[in-house]
Amino acid sequence: MTAFFHFANAQRPVIKAANPDMAFGDIAKAVGEQWKTVDQETKDGYQEKADADKARYEKEMESYNPPSDSDSDSSDSDSDSSDSDDSNPKKKKRKTPVKKKKVVDPNAPKGAKGSYMFFTASEREKIKTANPELSFGEVSKKLGEMWKSMDTEARASYETLATEDKKRFKTETEAYEALKAEALAMSDSSDDDDAKPAAAGGDAMADSDSD
Repeated sequence: MTAFFHFANAQRPVIKAANPDMAFGDIAKAVGEQWKTVDQETKDGYQEKADADKARYEKEMESYNPPSDSDSDSSDSDSDSSDSDDSNPKKKKRKTPVKKKKVVDPNAPKGAKGSYMFFTASEREKIKTANPELSFGEVSKKLGEMWKSMDTEARASYETLATEDKKRFKTETEAYEALKAEALAMSDSSDDDDAKPAAAGGDAMADSDSD
């Protein structure tokens, strides 16, 4: 993470605690405004964290070996050996697709929930309290049956919640993307500033050589 995102992670809960009704987008904007006003010493502290995080990432990547198709084929071959049929040498081996681990940014806004999700969040505990002997799967099955039997009017309140949450997600995503763009711009600007002294030194050496 960049220095700005380390700063944002530290300040977001502080701002949220002081302003519990503030929307995600407004918090993101407030964090951006704070970052612009902090002194250089504070920024340097977060830059040290960013540098340490970058070093940690590079070190972990040195020993990281992503799964390859050949690894998958080898695994499939071993698992299928016991099931092989000598009388049928052309028998096809099953191939298990390699699942890539999805990296989730902790700063990203939470996805929008559908009307059914709001319904289950509202009713699950009620069913568990009334029927403590039911397993998680049985509770889920009962919720599904209840949802199917509900008429349009009964579902209206959950549909409204889903619509509002969709708007919330859209607003937060726009703010999040703007925040990322700003962080990248700040990072690029910082890299350019770091390169200037070296460039200036190079010019001076070039002048000296020419003399």
